[in-house]
Amino acid sequence: MSADGTLYFGSGRAGGKGATDIWRSRLVGGKYGEPENLGDAINTAAVEIEPMIAPDESFLIFAAVGRPDGRGAYDLYVSYRRDGVWSKAVNLGEKINTGAREFSPRLSPDGRYLFFTSNRGFADRPLERRLSYQELMTRLRSPRNGLRDIYQMDLGALNLAR
Repeated sequence: MSADGTLYFGSGRAGGKGATDIWRSRLVGGKYGEPENLGDAINTAAVEIEPMIAPDESFLIFAAVGRPDGRGAYDLYVSYRRDGVWSKAVNLGEKINTGAREFSPRLSPDGRYLFFTSNRGFADRPLERRLSYQELMTRLRSPRNGLRDIYQMDLGALNLAR
């Protein structure tokens, strides 16, 4: 939700471009208006979900799968709003995205940090050596086990060109 109460969301409702798209509904007079599809700059024939809007609506980060520039499963993308128009969404690249699923982007209240969830794990690549049973169990019960860890990144490190 943006600072003015506009709600951004993913939906598979009729009128979209793909399986699911990013939509918004503006808060006017205490009531939400008819949902608006954010259009071709953001939505494709692929799946776009889980938008995170900057409080001032200057940028939007969302998860998508099935786009030609994807790195594997769900990746995070960014689009900028300039003069009321959304820029073509860009993959956030290898600083964030892996062959695993990256999704659920969120900003810290002060806007300095991006939080996101990832299914990346220790077994995404061939292991350097065989693990003992105890080592395997320890890794399976630890962060980076491939079961949706939460990551934090300084938003400035992404060099988001506004």
